[in-house]
Amino acid sequence: MSVLALYFSVRLGRLSDVNAVHSTGIVLLILAIIGLFVANGFFIGFILLLIGSILAITWKP
Repeated sequence: MSVLALYFSVRLGRLSDVNAVHSTGIVLLILAIIGLFVANGFFIGFILLLIGSILAITWKP
């Protein structure tokens, strides 16, 4: 789970297309929600991933 989040986060840093950034943000948001239930005790990671995915979804160039 965290490997996927790391991969998409690194990929997000290299994107410049608005639609690709928004879709990657949605994927990261889904991973954050799933990770909250799967990885018990990693609440700080959930909060950071949640903030990053919301910023990616609302990003405008």
